[in-house]
This record gives sequence, C-alpha cells and structure tokens, in this order.
Amino acid sequence: MRDATTLVFRAPRSYAGPASISVEVTDATATGDAGARRAVLTLPITVLAVEDHPPTFVPSTIDVAPGEDPVAVPLTAFTSDPVGGAGDGYGYTLTSAVPQGFTAVLDGSVLKVAALPTAARGTFGSLGLAIRYGVAGTLDARVELRVTASTRPLARVVERTVPDGVEDRVTTVPVLDGAYNPFPGSPLRVVDAVVETPGAGTASVSGSEVAVRPAAGFVGAMVARFTVRDVTGDAAREVTGRVTVIVRGRPGTPTAPRVVEVRDRTVVLAWDAPVANGEPITAYRVTTHPGGAVRECAGTTCTVDGLVNDTEHTFTVAARNAVDWSPESAPSAPARPDARPEAVTAPTLTTDDRQLTATWAAPVSPGSPVDRYTVEVSPAPPAGASLATTATTTTLRGLTNGVEYVVRVRAHNRAPEPGSGAPGRPSACP
Repeated sequence: MRDATTLVFRAPRSYAGPASISVEVTDATATGDAGARRAVLTLPITVLAVEDHPPTFVPSTIDVAPGEDPVAVPLTAFTSDPVGGAGDGYGYTLTSAVPQGFTAVLDGSVLKVAALPTAARGTFGSLGLAIRYGVAGTLDARVELRVTASTRPLARVVERTVPDGVEDRVTTVPVLDGAYNPFPGSPLRVVDAVVETPGAGTASVSGSEVAVRPAAGFVGAMVARFTVRDVTGDAAREVTGRVTVIVRGRPGTPTAPRVVEVRDRTVVLAWDAPVANGEPITAYRVTTHPGGAVRECAGTTCTVDGLVNDTEHTFTVAARNAVDWSPESAPSAPARPDARPEAVTAPTLTTDDRQLTATWAAPVSPGSPVDRYTVEVSPAPPAGASLATTATTTTLRGLTNGVEYVVRVRAHNRAPEPGSGAPGRPSACP
C-alpha cells in the first residue's frame, strides 16, 4: 500500500496476462467497532507484456467439398493474444506448398481454401503458416485441410434400348448421351460394364460408349449394366444404367430339300422352314450342284428348271431374313431330270404266213438315249400282247392268218414313262 487509499501492483518483467489484487475493506470508525461491516474486494488486472510474447493459435480442421467455391476462413478466429484477447494485431504468411488436391490463397488474415473436383473424399493435407507478432516475433503454425463428400446431386443416365442387335456382332451404345452431369465443366466417365443376362455375350467400356457383343447363337433380349462416375471419382457417387439389346440372328439351317417331282430339265423341291431367329424369313436360295446355279424362291417349295437332262443333280437351300443368309442345308438326294422320247411314227408292216414284221425309225429323245422299245399287238396273239426289243425291227410270229393286226411301238429311255407311238396297219393280213 502506498497510502490509505492507494495500492501498487508490480508484476514480474517476464509475465504478461491476467492478474488480480484482493483486499479487505471495512466501514469501521475505530478499532473494535462491533457494528462495522467488512468485505473482500478483488481488483482484476491485465498485465501487458514488456517483452514480445507469442499468440496462441488453435485452428480447426478446414473441411471443403470437391469442385466447390473456396471456403473463406479468418485466421484471427483461431488466434488469441497472451491475455486471451482477439488476435487482430497479427500478420500471416504461407510457408509451405499447397497440399495436392487443394488450392489455397491467403488474403491478409483470410485463408481461402478449395478442393479440386478430382480430389478424393477423405483426402487430408496440412498447410504451413508463419504468424508475425510484436516487433520481430514469428510463430510457426499449421492448418489441417480435409476433403469431404460432395453435396451436389448425383449424375443421372438414360436407360437405352437397341432394337436391331445381331448375334456375334458388336453394338456400340453412347450411354452418356442425354446424361445429367452435376459438374458440367468436367466429363462423366464410364468405369464398368457387365452383362446381366446369363450366357448372352460380353460387354466392355470404350470411352464414353459401351460395346455389347451378343454370343453366337444367342437371340432375344440381352441386358448389360454400366457404371458411371463423376469427376470426383467418389465410388459412393457412382450411378448405374442399363442397355437392352434386342438380339436377332440369321435364320437357322433349313432341312435338306426333298425331291418332290422330276420332269424334263426340271426338279421340284420342298423343305421345312427353319427357325427365323427374330426376323421374318423373306426368301430362300436354292443352289444346284454341280454347276452352282442359284434360284431364289419365296416359299418352301421351289421348281428348278433349266437343268441338264440325264445328269444327276443335288440341291442345297439357305434362308434369308433382315440379318443375313442362313448356312446352307445338307444336300438333297440325287435327282436326275429326264424327258421321255418323242412318239415313234407308225411302223411299216410286212406280212408272211402266220407272221408279220414291223420296222420303224428311232425317235428323237430330248432326254436320255432310247435304250429299248415296247411293241404292242392287238388283238393279242397267243405269245402275248407286247414284247420288248432293243432293235428298230421285230417279227411277230404265231399269228392267225386272215386276222388284221394293229401294231404300235413305244420308245423307252431312263425317264419313268415311255414315249407314245402311232399304230401301224398292215397292207394285208398274214
């Protein structure tokens, strides 16, 4: 105490901060005054530093979402002077490189921090600072940075249906066309594609497209699921979509053609329709062997003409739809077109005792060569109404004298039916 009304407080030179003086006071007028009142008064004191003292820096972790505008953080909010006051009188400087995945700019005492769009959620970084205080004091400090999940909406993709897929043929689908991108300045990315339809084929990623290849022999709806990420690369923000490919195939293999009829230079064929595999059959193609001549037919019956008589031919058939031609069928049984010989002109007849001799000219055969003749006699003699010969003359014996006989000759070749013949009459009876 300096005097009855003055107190003197003297702090150590090295101390700065809060302090106080507590004194007892009374209103007594004399020593031993029983009615006097007493109280303890505490006088708060702030001790200012004679020397420079560093501030206290207690930062919080700065959380930033990828691709968003910078977050402005006043560093003074983390700083307090030695006596607990606000840290408004300090200077700040960045002393380290900005951590990968972040951007940071110091504007006076305000730190502006952002995360790059590609920064992964959970990425941490540390930024070094120097805090200037007093005349020449410097305090090293650090601020922790952290990337949090983006708050933007998820991407959205369009479900796709491809109506004209083909078995064993790649269909490429631009699955990002029409998609919603929450980060318009940075492209979406297709990261995976899998086939959901068992045994249907394969799917793969090709840039912003999905390439779907149905398996050979697969026909029907093939579903592939694809996965898309936005620029953050955050797996939790992945979205999926589906591509449905309606797979068609070329027709199945027809059955081997059946030979229905054989005619002059002509064969009539028939077969069973194969499986259409998703597209109607529009035509059939019949191939002749040997030679390879091709004839298209609308249905499962076809007449093939212009063939070479007396030559064996086999035939194969293929079916066509909007996709392609089917494989060729197995060959038909051999078929040999032929034409029966032309009619034998009326034979010349000469008579003798109980016999007559018939002679005729060999007819023209448009098909196979004539190899025999049938000679028919009416009325029938005891030896029979007909006889066969390979010559162009024959003698009929055992006839009855005085009876007029009519003779007709028919030529044969390899055709099923013989040619016709004109009847010949004798100039006299035997």
